[in-house]
Amino acid sequence: MARTSPSSTSTRTFPKPEAGGGGGGGGNPYRDWTTVDIHDSSLWQRQDGLGGGDGTLSSAGGVLTYNMTNDGINKQIGPGTNRGTFYILKTYLKPYEECGLAEPSGVSANEVYPEQFSIKVELLMDDTPITGPVGNESDNGYGQNGQVYVGFCHYASDQSGSPGLPHQTSGYVFARCFKNFNNDPTSTTNANLYKSGYLTGNAQSSSGGATWKCQFNPQRTVDHNCVIFQATFGATSRNSSDRCWISGGSYSTTNPRARFLGPTQGSNSGSAHQFTGANDRYVHIAIAFGAQNNSNGNIFSVRCKSLRYLIQPLSNREAFSPE
Repeated sequence: MARTSPSSTSTRTFPKPEAGGGGGGGGNPYRDWTTVDIHDSSLWQRQDGLGGGDGTLSSAGGVLTYNMTNDGINKQIGPGTNRGTFYILKTYLKPYEECGLAEPSGVSANEVYPEQFSIKVELLMDDTPITGPVGNESDNGYGQNGQVYVGFCHYASDQSGSPGLPHQTSGYVFARCFKNFNNDPTSTTNANLYKSGYLTGNAQSSSGGATWKCQFNPQRTVDHNCVIFQATFGATSRNSSDRCWISGGSYSTTNPRARFLGPTQGSNSGSAHQFTGANDRYVHIAIAFGAQNNSNGNIFSVRCKSLRYLIQPLSNREAFSPE
């Protein structure tokens, strides 16, 4: 796969450059974001759970659109339910290589250890009135209960470039945003019209309290337009199923002082994750499209503009060595 060298700006493009250095360059003190082209279908593997196969994916005018019109089938993606559609990056993350770090002795390229990395994945949504980020021109309460997800699908083995449908209780961790009420977004400034939060195979939470850009004309910088996933792998215990802390929600990319919206507490315990820090998982960035409940009548569209992610290596309390 071709690679390009990073520039001195604050972003990169996917495919990634060769490893070597802390990013930024040219006096830039920040780590680079890596942008993945969501409009290049050759980079992504589509997997449909029950209910997802009728959704169409198309890219035009810089917008990736998922359109679901079947009102006779359940498309829910939730704890223990992997219906809907998963759009999974074919390559798995190699955090040491990306950060220009040598892999510690006995550690494989795919492994993410506690306290070693903090990772963010950001999905920029369209802000078109009515249909952005999740909605419908008129049907089903303007797309009520439609939901978009961004985060990780992860596997116990190398998927060899063709990641499968993730396990419904132990195969994904996501940030999410869904349309909560049935109003036309252009007719209301209700801050609970959309809700944002996180989702895993066994746990989920969401919060309202922010408006989105599609609700205002003219648009305002403070309103949300992006779903954000953050994972910091800190060992909260020695138990192998209790090593992950994740959070998800939404924010505005056009006003850094506009507050993040998400649940007040992330999820970090038990079988809610099965994403342990040192159990050799293969981690793939993923987007998903589904419904936040199991009603067959949910029809909706999701409009995504771009995706980028950032891996930040962290200095440990002492010299790092694998367990």
